[in-house]
Amino acid sequence: MASFLIQLVTTMLTTVSSFYTKYVVPMSPVDTSVFMGSIFLVAIPISFAWAKVALKLGSGRSMMAATALCTLTLLLFLIDHSAVMVIATGVPLGFSISGFLVLLNVLLAEVIDALTTGKRREGMYLGMNGFIVRIGLSVQYAIMAGCFALSGYNANVETQAPRTVEGFRVLEGALPALLLVIALLFLNAYQGQVKADPKDVRV
Repeated sequence: MASFLIQLVTTMLTTVSSFYTKYVVPMSPVDTSVFMGSIFLVAIPISFAWAKVALKLGSGRSMMAATALCTLTLLLFLIDHSAVMVIATGVPLGFSISGFLVLLNVLLAEVIDALTTGKRREGMYLGMNGFIVRIGLSVQYAIMAGCFALSGYNANVETQAPRTVEGFRVLEGALPALLLVIALLFLNAYQGQVKADPKDVRV
């Protein structure tokens, strides 16, 4: 469930950012590219650091750290009011996204190892995980459609109403942060199971 929520958030960020940088904090195509680029330019080299952190703290605790960092970073979208601030927000966001990219598969591997029954069922577990994650795309569109309707989004105008702008801030900041808080609860429960009995980990 934590994996589902985290990947739902990352897909929402990618989709909603185009609305955020158009209506909330208007940014030029160059500024938008710099914002998105800053995330991945940071994420790629930092992935090596997350690998070392995971070896020291464990993958569960490391994922919780990445999730907590992402949660706090997302809240900045509620107050960002300039292109420079949005781009600056992309830097710490890159740190946490890097952690997700490295650690999600590690955690999945740990669960598969813990559920080993003597039969090769890795493909089944990976396939089911992929299926659940894909559901996130449908959930994302449903969430966005609901928020668009409630906030009064009108695709035919260049300037949106104030409540629509606030709706985009919620979609880009508050709602993803809330979903990550829930993910943290699941990760904490997972970490508790690992401490109690590493062989009794449940999906």
